Amino acid sequence: MACYEKELKSNKTKLNQTYQKLYNTMDEEGQKILETSQKNWLLYKNSHCDELVSYLSSSVQGAGSKLINLSCNADLIDQRIKDLKDLL
Repeated sequence: MACYEKELKSNKTKLNQTYQKLYNTMDEEGQKILETSQKNWLLYKNSHCDELVSYLSSSVQGAGSKLINLSCNADLIDQRIKDLKDLL
């Protein structure tokens, strides 16, 4: 679990840096669109990972559900970083 927590923390930092880099290249309209997109993505990420944990929690006990949540968040953040980098 410690590995996923470390990866998640690193990915969040990379995501914020990539987002800011992209944000700074955009005009005011593009920035507003990116802000809305990021807010919607965060809602998606949180609900998707929560639903996944909820669905799998019936068969996973204890720390397993936290591991699933960490893994889900790390994977989705990693993909978002790639998506934002593609826009740079």
